[in-house]
Amino acid sequence: QSDQSVEVLEQVKIITSMVMESVTVPYGTRASALSLPTTVMTSFDDGTAMPLNATVWICDNYNPLEAGSYIFTAGVTLPNNTQNPDDIVPQFQVIVENKYIIAVTTPDPLSVNFGTLYDDLSVPAAVAVTYNDNSEAEVAVNWEKGNYNGAIAGDYTLKGILVTDIPEENKDNLGVELKVTVIERLLEISSVVNQLNRNFIFGTSLDKILTTLGTEVDVKYNDGTDGKAQVDWFA
Repeated sequence: QSDQSVEVLEQVKIITSMVMESVTVPYGTRASALSLPTTVMTSFDDGTAMPLNATVWICDNYNPLEAGSYIFTAGVTLPNNTQNPDDIVPQFQVIVENKYIIAVTTPDPLSVNFGTLYDDLSVPAAVAVTYNDNSEAEVAVNWEKGNYNGAIAGDYTLKGILVTDIPEENKDNLGVELKVTVIERLLEISSVVNQLNRNFIFGTSLDKILTTLGTEVDVKYNDGTDGKAQVDWFA
């Protein structure tokens, strides 16, 4: 009776599919800054699954300055007794977001003279904004009058609406505000009301005379109103 040896061959596993994952990145993200996976989950014809090591990821048309979806592909390192007859390749989807505004710079406040009309305000036509790729630019603004009234002194807040090329550029509906201060009206004295003649006894001290005359006189302003003005007497 002769001895016989039997070699049991390990079953060859066939790749049937690979999981495609995805990531969304901000506008302007360079390919070198992408966090691409080092492994890809792979399924086999025997019902098992395991991660396989991915080689270099490539996407010839990737453009970080154009929003959209990009597919990266890579090779895989096949373990022993594993075959990939259908040449299934790993795929990874990178979605580049639209460029959008994340911050708006508040313009310097304005101070205007009493009576300044809204249409005469020197409001900025554009404001500085920061985008999600950290770039900066000037964006046009449409200002709303609100309750502004140049005939009433005080502080007013104008609200501005950003004018963008596409709605997605300002997806968070950011706006801007401008503080406008109307300065108190400056009145001009048009005349001084005649003062009554005052007679003083000879020898009356200057201090007593000044006290009697007082520190204010009646005046008329250029808007027709009456008032009082401080006065310094001298002889």
